[in-house]
Amino acid sequence: MATRTMLFLLLLVQYVFASNSSEVPLEQYFKSDLRFPNIPVGLTRDGMYYVNATLGTPGQWQQLGLGLAQPYVWVVSGDADSQCNRLDSGCLSGPLYYPQESWTSSTGGDKYSINFIDGISLNGTRYMDVMRLMNVSSSLNVSGVDSGVSFRNHTLTVQNLSFFNADYSSGYLYGSLGLGGTLNSDTELEGDFINHSFFFLDALKEARLINSSSYSLWLGSQKRNGFADTSDANEAGYLIFGAVDPNLVEGEFRKFDMIPYIHPQTGKVAYGYPVVPMGPIYITSSSGRSLNVTTDGFSAPVLLDPSFALSYLPTKAIIQIAIQIAAVYVESLDLWLVSCDVASSGATVDFSFGDLTIKVPLSDLLASTHDQSTNTTLHFNTGQEACVLQLYPNTFTGYNVLGQAFMKNAYLAVDLEGKGVAMGQAANFKSGERKEIITRQASIVTFTDSLNKTSVATFSTVPSSMTSGYIPYATYESDSAYDSMQLYPSKVGSRITSIPGQIAGTVYPGGVIAGDGRSFYDTSRTTTKLQTSTQFDSFSLSGTLGWNDSLASTSSTSRRNTAQHTSPAWLVSLLGTACVLLGSMVI
Repeated sequence: MATRTMLFLLLLVQYVFASNSSEVPLEQYFKSDLRFPNIPVGLTRDGMYYVNATLGTPGQWQQLGLGLAQPYVWVVSGDADSQCNRLDSGCLSGPLYYPQESWTSSTGGDKYSINFIDGISLNGTRYMDVMRLMNVSSSLNVSGVDSGVSFRNHTLTVQNLSFFNADYSSGYLYGSLGLGGTLNSDTELEGDFINHSFFFLDALKEARLINSSSYSLWLGSQKRNGFADTSDANEAGYLIFGAVDPNLVEGEFRKFDMIPYIHPQTGKVAYGYPVVPMGPIYITSSSGRSLNVTTDGFSAPVLLDPSFALSYLPTKAIIQIAIQIAAVYVESLDLWLVSCDVASSGATVDFSFGDLTIKVPLSDLLASTHDQSTNTTLHFNTGQEACVLQLYPNTFTGYNVLGQAFMKNAYLAVDLEGKGVAMGQAANFKSGERKEIITRQASIVTFTDSLNKTSVATFSTVPSSMTSGYIPYATYESDSAYDSMQLYPSKVGSRITSIPGQIAGTVYPGGVIAGDGRSFYDTSRTTTKLQTSTQFDSFSLSGTLGWNDSLASTSSTSRRNTAQHTSPAWLVSLLGTACVLLGSMVI
């Protein structure tokens, strides 16, 4: 009894001291332990972040992708398979869902066509069944009779979840755990039959597992680089429902108001997606030298979404990055290729959001050119292995997207009810290390540990609950310039266009790339010998630049180095800046 009293007094003293700076309520601190459900996020060999789940009774195993820009859960239908789509078929391993195999399934009967803002479309039938999320951690056992939600033995069960069983899903082999807000589209689904049973996070809130429809996502334990490893990762990170864990962020943690999405056909406004204002983009060397690859006043909305393997940015920014790392564009492959050696340079691509900067190692933006079917890899004629630069113009999507490379380096918190998004640089440690930190903190808060460990926990390192309009530990980023910002998709293009001929390449038989991947300077030197102005005399441009770019089309369609065509002023200036201001290759 005396020990418990002493522990309480010590914690009370800590609270009084911390309240002067962190302003965390005492009652919130005592609730801030492992009670918040958090689930490991895996990464498939082909690059999809997922959580493990089952649907139906008996449970049919599913790997559900993270649908940050999708409001509903959906799965790929196995209706057409008469051998499996029946009771007691034994087809439980996924990835298809067989409604007739489950004795708890029910259907609304009607079919619907849905287009999500991330470009995924599906045709499917509305179903209701039991969903179970596996390997969930929480300190509480909960059974909500009225809500149909329970948590037992590391399994989070939602008894009556509505979802779509898709017989068409734009080429996807796996379903999705919808974490987005409500959908406003030309189909106007919501209102007639869409209710709270379709929204997974709402079900957790109704069961009082979380205080608001919110989540945070950390993918920082995923150390795989696209060019270095193709193995599966069972624990690439964590999805935390309703809470923020400050151990998962390094440095500033900033909150932004969600930028609304405007449907291009109907003009309807939709919130509930992690769309934030992105500022200038920089490429930075290991010595700290930086170059702005956009403009000083650059500002544009961007969707944060790990379901995108690539990132989609303004064309001019990608060209400038390509110049700095000596990448070449191969039209026949529609890819930027660069020597894999640049991965070890220590360079980063830095994305700014007001006063916040998220650094993405250049190595995370590279992918291997290895073809498993032929066991071959592309090489430059110097013998250097070629890697793919995983950046594409935003003309492919109609808007800016920061995909997996960025999300691996950012800790994200989304408050759907309060229309807020917070993020910071992701902490860098393994999933197991995070488990030890949180378990240690929880043991202290619940008075189950000894006195000599009380000094480990502090109020600033305890996971805390999100409520509507409140994201703990986040500093609000206020800028009136963002008030009128909207994400309005532009017309989607088909290929990379407007590539300077001097940074274009060709692949010859045997997988050899013409040129050594060097653009305007010798990248083997620590200092660069500047070339004469004749290096800028011949470019070949075709088409128009991407979103927010303003270059008129040219008449030439050739992209060979010998093509003679006058370059626009911005491109000549851009190339000159690369050599004159830096004096050498940034990395």
